[in-house]
Amino acid sequence: MKLTKKLEAEINLVYDTYWKALLIADIDTYTSVLDQHFKLIGTTETEVFFNSAEAIQFLKKTADQVVNNIELRNRNIKIELVGSLVLITEQSDTYAKIDGAWSFYGKARVSSLLEKKMEDWKFIQMHLSFPDSKADEGQTIGLDKISKENLELRDAIKRRTIELEYKNRELEIEAATERVRVQ
Repeated sequence: MKLTKKLEAEINLVYDTYWKALLIADIDTYTSVLDQHFKLIGTTETEVFFNSAEAIQFLKKTADQVVNNIELRNRNIKIELVGSLVLITEQSDTYAKIDGAWSFYGKARVSSLLEKKMEDWKFIQMHLSFPDSKADEGQTIGLDKISKENLELRDAIKRRTIELEYKNRELEIEAATERVRVQ
């Protein structure tokens, strides 16, 4: 198989159909582009599905969070053939509607495998991820930033503990004074 302009247009149509259906929770259309053995590893712990029924059920449960609340922008999509499969990789900016305004949420990375089933292309596997926002260039994990945040959190807890202890002492003195006054 060769990646012709016609094949690329066909694949783009299926890919676009998937995302449009997902983002408006069009369950029938979403279902139509998934292979029944579709597997997905998403961005949260609960977004791991081993068949299309699990993915569809999750979309039904979370549709209110998705519909009119998520947009993909600045999309960079690459299509390539891997044997008889099609690999689509995408990097994009994800925006979420928060309090009625669109806000940058994070950079999204998606890799999808499609396979021709009878006459139609079907998604057989997808992986979604967001890069670690604490990691600097050349790092896998942002250990320095995490350590710094942990120290800042510990300092804030110490400050708050001291404030609460001081406030408790004031209240104890006040209560003792009130007891003396009452006697």
